[in-house]
Amino acid sequence: MTMLEGDIFAGTPTQYLEEFAAQFRAMAEDLEASPVAQAPCGTCTACCKSGYAVLEGVPVTRSGKCPKLIREKCSIYEDRPATCRVFDCRAMFFTGLHPQGPQRAPVRDTLSRRLYTRIDTEEDDEVLRATLTTGARLMRLSLDGNFAEIHRLSGGGGTLAEFRGTMASEEPLAAVAMVVVARRMGLL
Repeated sequence: MTMLEGDIFAGTPTQYLEEFAAQFRAMAEDLEASPVAQAPCGTCTACCKSGYAVLEGVPVTRSGKCPKLIREKCSIYEDRPATCRVFDCRAMFFTGLHPQGPQRAPVRDTLSRRLYTRIDTEEDDEVLRATLTTGARLMRLSLDGNFAEIHRLSGGGGTLAEFRGTMASEEPLAAVAMVVVARRMGLL
């Protein structure tokens, strides 16, 4: 596939799942460490324009743009908060859990029109089907309000009330889906 200007190669499904699992294991081993997602963002700033930026005491603008995004570049990149360091839209891409709402349009555009992947092996096909199926199942559980089952599938960290509070958008659901599939594939 030829890359169009601005396209982002998300990797094969298997590559991403292995990378996700390695990052998850590293975070589990050292909760004090400041992990960094290995997302191939390049010059993409979609998450910075979609209300995902979380800076303590610094609200995003009405449009959802991070106030630290200046001239299409992060002005605090080297010192960006952990939320920004670990955000990786590829979890949403591989699970089909595209974000909703008008503020999330930049990320939706990236997921639906700019990210691409390859299926190189039968395992890639199996992983992609598993992530999409799991994402759809978790979304149904979320829409039904069955957070107890999502909590159980995720491994049950924290209280159910704390967990329910984190399930307000597609990004954490996508991460749970990747954890479930990584466990099923023996990576976690």
